[in-house]
Amino acid sequence: MFDTAETFYRDCLVLPAERAVTLCGKLDDVKAMTNAGKQPVVTSQRAYVMMSHSRWIVTCPFVDPKMGRSCGGAQCASITDPRFFCLTCHNAAINGAFVMVEWPDEAMRAEIEAILTPVEDITCRNWWPYESIAELREQAARWIEMHKALSVVNYPRSKRKK
Repeated sequence: MFDTAETFYRDCLVLPAERAVTLCGKLDDVKAMTNAGKQPVVTSQRAYVMMSHSRWIVTCPFVDPKMGRSCGGAQCASITDPRFFCLTCHNAAINGAFVMVEWPDEAMRAEIEAILTPVEDITCRNWWPYESIAELREQAARWIEMHKALSVVNYPRSKRKK
């Protein structure tokens, strides 16, 4: 129900953290990632996992010097291979090495998924690392109530009067 790199990029034989690059990247992306695999993983910097539209994703933690803001890269996060290589900036800030990905602990992940499961609209199943569980519960309750209210107003086409 909640995708990770292992489920989203299923039919790929490389390590989960490398699947987005292998399946979605261009040849230059694959070459850059291959070079990153030959370097030690940078542990002094972290990328953080978040829930977006029912997918666990990791966003690039680096600032693009040309734009002066985050490069905006993101992809499905791997729970079994907690490394990240950005398709947008090639992790240039750390000389193209992989960066470690930080997940919420297993109990918190399970709680986040349990809270978001009743939210029917997957585009509303979101969690940010700075959100507390209490805030997420409140947000999910609002989405569930809003969906109930809308389903009363927008009854199925088959039951509409012609």
